[in-house]
Amino acid sequence: MNPTSHPTPFSQAVKDLDSLLGETMLVANGIEDILRAKREAIIKNDIEQLVSLDMGLELLIQSTDRLEQSRRDLFKQQGWAHPSLTELLNDTTLLFASAAKQALVERQRCLHNQIAQIAALQVQNYRLLEASLSYTSHLVSLIAGARDDQPVTYDKPTPLLAAKPSINPSINPNSKPATKTGAKTSAKMGASKSPVARPLVGHAYDTQATAPGSDTTINTAV
Repeated sequence: MNPTSHPTPFSQAVKDLDSLLGETMLVANGIEDILRAKREAIIKNDIEQLVSLDMGLELLIQSTDRLEQSRRDLFKQQGWAHPSLTELLNDTTLLFASAAKQALVERQRCLHNQIAQIAALQVQNYRLLEASLSYTSHLVSLIAGARDDQPVTYDKPTPLLAAKPSINPSINPNSKPATKTGAKTSAKMGASKSPVARPLVGHAYDTQATAPGSDTTINTAV
């Protein structure tokens, strides 16, 4: 009998975990693409495109919710009490096949890079939106007119490169998951926000990236 034709429950669970991480990477790619498109829409002041992109982003975030629940279910079924993928991989009592473990480590590395890129894009989009709103407010003041004792001035926003994503590699593994705000994107430029505050793949992972000024929290399995 070929032993590879009947994987053990553990080896099958490892394959399932690898598959979940692969799906998460695809979703992260989609989120990154949308954030890049949002950057262009903000620059062009394309409100309709921004609304459409935020709707697509909402669908991707729903996918991350589904993947996170699947990950939780898998850990529960296997009796894995590990609070993070890193701790799971470092558990010497679990007999990982060398190739399977290396595949998970590579998934982990790629996800880390993706989340860092997503966080940077969020910062750029937030600063661009901030600049656009400031300039729009300035134009409105010019059109409406200012009081004689209150001259109109343009308040230059924070430079794009001045802000960097906050990445905390030492999140308390016992902390609770980021709270879902259920925030919705308004069709108006002034109410447009970054993606709603939901974790990308769940609090059981180790790296958190938050764009300053946004309500989006992203956690990833690295």
